[in-house]
Amino acid sequence: MDNTLAYMDQGSFLGLRALGRGPIIQAVWVYDNGVNLDGLRQFRRNLAKGLFGRRIERSVLPFGRHRWVADPDPQTLDMSVRERPRSDLWSWADDCLRTPIDPERGPGWRLAVQPLTDGAAAVSLVVSHSIADGHGLVTAVLDAVNGVDRNLGYPQPGSRSRAEALTRDARQMVAAVPEIARAVVASARVARAERGDLATSFRAAGDVPP
Repeated sequence: MDNTLAYMDQGSFLGLRALGRGPIIQAVWVYDNGVNLDGLRQFRRNLAKGLFGRRIERSVLPFGRHRWVADPDPQTLDMSVRERPRSDLWSWADDCLRTPIDPERGPGWRLAVQPLTDGAAAVSLVVSHSIADGHGLVTAVLDAVNGVDRNLGYPQPGSRSRAEALTRDARQMVAAVPEIARAVVASARVARAERGDLATSFRAAGDVPP
C-alpha cells in the first residue's frame, strides 16, 4: 500500500508548520433530549478506525515525501463535567476550536460533548484539515455511523529503520524528478499564457474610449 501523502496534503502540512497554525474543520450537533454517551463513545471508536485513525510521519529527508501512519493513541471522549446554559453554546464551540490538535504529534482530531442546563447536549467534532477535508469529514462520519471499518492498513509510527527510510525516500525522490520537471514546465506554460492574456486585456482596456 502506498501511504505517501499527496502533494496537496503535504503542502497543507508544510504550510501549517511554516505558519504555526493551519485550517481546521468543526461540526457541531445539538440534541434537545440529551445524548447517548455509550453510543457516542462507540461513534468515537468507529471514527478512529477510518480516515481519522491516521497521522503524518515526516520523511527523514529535508525535501522528501511525508507518509501516513496509524494513529497509535486514540483520545478518549472529551466530556465536560459542568453544565452550561444554551446561550453559552457557541462560546463552548469556540473553546473546542482553540483546543490544540496536531496532525503529526496528535491528537489530529477531538470529539467533545457539553451538557446544557435545559437537558440538551451539544457535540463538537474538530479535525485538522491535514487529516481530512470537508468531504473526508462527511465520509468519516457516515462510516462511523454505519459501523464501516475502512481498514486502511497504515503502518505504525517509526516502523521503518532510519536506514530503510533514507533508502526508500531517496529512491522515491529520484523517481519523482521527471514528474516534478513536467509540473514545472506546465506551470511555466500556464504563467506565460496568463501573462499574454493579461497584456491583451490591458491593451483592450486602453482602446476603450473614456
